[in-house]
Amino acid sequence: MRYFLVVVLFFFLMGSNENLVAQCPTGYTPVRITMTINGCPYNVDLCVKCSVLGQLPNSVAVTGFMQIQTTPPCVQTLNVQQVLQYIETYVSTYDFYYSWLCQNNSSAPPCPQQSNEIEIYHWNCWKAELIEYAGQQSIFYSPCNYDTYCYEKISWCFDANQNKYVRTVVSGPTQIGGKPDCNLEAWEITLPTIVGQSSQCFILHSSCL
Repeated sequence: MRYFLVVVLFFFLMGSNENLVAQCPTGYTPVRITMTINGCPYNVDLCVKCSVLGQLPNSVAVTGFMQIQTTPPCVQTLNVQQVLQYIETYVSTYDFYYSWLCQNNSSAPPCPQQSNEIEIYHWNCWKAELIEYAGQQSIFYSPCNYDTYCYEKISWCFDANQNKYVRTVVSGPTQIGGKPDCNLEAWEITLPTIVGQSSQCFILHSSCL
């Protein structure tokens, strides 16, 4: 876990605005997914670490997201905090875990074995950047500080008696790095109006804070 943090500090560099995808640390794979949140389409960037055989994901972190511009415009009624919570909930669901990450084509082991474990990183401090994407201007949200984050480990298993998949928190949520140094709430920042300009850092709350 601490190794992940150290590596992130050196290797989380952003590509060009037109192909904005986080560069993941060694051993992690960048994954971009498109998902619908409250009726609006989003690009979501992840860094995923797969098991040695490449079958199962060991850890995942959301490293950026932005609403895709549409015609007519899709009006998002959720705030940025709610959007991130929706994303982080979605990427830890059973359907996503076993369908989209790594080369996973297996199913959850029987309970209470709970052998399929995954680490999840929730960054505390974020920024908003105005970028040019697909010929249109969009607000891209990404972490601005990797010193502090919320860490948890979950597992999935299948309960044959209840005929359902069970999500269990193995450890955490644990705040790593102490209190974050971003003090503004998301609603307190000023969104940038010039391409390439970023907002002040602001906090997005997790189960730790």
